[in-house]
Amino acid sequence: MPATRRSLRIIDNVNQTQNEQPLKRISVKLQKLGAETKENLKVNRIGRKSKSSFSDSDVQNNSQSIEVDDSDLSSDEEDAVEKLQRRRLEIEKHKLEVIQKLNLHQAAFELKASINIKKKVAARSKLPARFTSEEVKHEPVRKSLRIQNIQASEASEHVIHTMEHTYEEERKPVGEYDMVSIGFEEDTEAELSKDDYLTFMKSFSDMKPTLSSKPHSDSTIKHIKKLKVIASAGCAVKKVVMKRIFSMAFYPGCERLLLAVGCKTGTVGFYNMQNPDKNEGVYLFSTHTRPVRNLKFCPSHPNMLYTCSYDGILRASDMTSGMYKEAVIDNQENPPTAFDFQSLSGDVILSGSYDGSVVVTDTRIREKTVNTFEAHSKNIKCVSVHPVKREYFATCGNDTKLKIFDMRTVTSNHSKALAVVHEHGKSIDSAFFSPLTGNKILTTSLDDRLRIYNTSEMTASAIRMQTSARHNNFTGRWLSNFQASWHPTREDLIIVGSMARPRQIEILDENLNCVIPISDPDLSCVCSLNCFHPTQDVISGGNSGGRVFTFGL
Repeated sequence: MPATRRSLRIIDNVNQTQNEQPLKRISVKLQKLGAETKENLKVNRIGRKSKSSFSDSDVQNNSQSIEVDDSDLSSDEEDAVEKLQRRRLEIEKHKLEVIQKLNLHQAAFELKASINIKKKVAARSKLPARFTSEEVKHEPVRKSLRIQNIQASEASEHVIHTMEHTYEEERKPVGEYDMVSIGFEEDTEAELSKDDYLTFMKSFSDMKPTLSSKPHSDSTIKHIKKLKVIASAGCAVKKVVMKRIFSMAFYPGCERLLLAVGCKTGTVGFYNMQNPDKNEGVYLFSTHTRPVRNLKFCPSHPNMLYTCSYDGILRASDMTSGMYKEAVIDNQENPPTAFDFQSLSGDVILSGSYDGSVVVTDTRIREKTVNTFEAHSKNIKCVSVHPVKREYFATCGNDTKLKIFDMRTVTSNHSKALAVVHEHGKSIDSAFFSPLTGNKILTTSLDDRLRIYNTSEMTASAIRMQTSARHNNFTGRWLSNFQASWHPTREDLIIVGSMARPRQIEILDENLNCVIPISDPDLSCVCSLNCFHPTQDVISGGNSGGRVFTFGL
């Protein structure tokens, strides 16, 4: 029993047998006694716990040597002190007898020895017994974005680019070869029925390449009412590709309700919504081996689908002949990440690269690459050509800058932009000219804002922000980033994904106000990418699971 507890027990016994005044004097004498003998006995006050550095052996050895100066004590107080000392000695004697009887000293020694052995064994065996130093597999070191000098706004795109290069599948040929439809189970190369394949391909050869680029005749209010009716009718859900959707576009012709979807695994899926056959209208083609970052139908030849991927290839798929054309771009080091057609014929293509450069290619010549110039310091995420003045085009990317260039003035040695916008706080995921006049540019940024810029005059001083609105664009790592886009035949309606609950697709007006939140019980996930059909009142959205949600069928 520690010395402090013995002191408290002594004082408690005194409280039960003596008056209050003598006990106070006794406690004072005990405090003086502890200070004089340097045995660290501290008694703060009667009945309270105190601290002491006594050991049991010290108390036993010095029990007879403690003397009390009783010159100032009365006879009653002297008797109390003597009783206390006798009581303390009796307790010490009884405690020693109990310890010897139970052999506690030996048990404590053995317990302490066993604990020390276990600690030493644990310190030596740092690896499990079934492993040796040669068999241990060293995992790659994980580095933070800060150490890699990567901004948070670039994190999702950086992860995608690095992850996709871990795939072991070989790249597709860069020359011409046949398109082969693949199965839907785990992206295996299981061919579908030859008759179904030929029937699907023949449907493209029968289509006329006629486009409808005329402005929509309905007023904004009337068209919004139509879209509300469409939204209230419910949606059709179809799984078109296996993994996350990275890009999607409607077939621009008037005769076919067809949607093309680009997948994370490099697969391109076609969803025939009007005449589903026994394949349920879904046909898959293994066009690339990395995510299909962007896809577009050629303006003058809609049966030609152009796709670019992180595997470094930008190529055309001829849906009429069932052939992949020779790659327009083949660059694994700086793969094309976005593109647009500089000419309506589709012969001249402007593509943005992962290193921030813009490549001008002409499919009519053998060399193809006409010009390359540096536009941004980091990855380009969108390229948009002016619909009327096609010598102008806009680019944006991870360097948070929106730039507008004039094709007539840029060269490999001189790449100064016509205008540079610095108002975005983070990476810009998309920037699109308005489809009819090109008098506006709509941007979507990771700083959680949508912006519209006035581009009616293509001068640096005239390009100013017209409207800005807050919009939650933080989709995270596992969802594709939002890309707000215009209606193909209107400049007063915009479609964009939403993180709001219940899950929905938002249609905005030209002032970026939400006029129609499209929701449905079957729409239980985030549709990151969404688009209007150019000629019919149909809306489709794609999610990270490869599913397409269509309103208006």
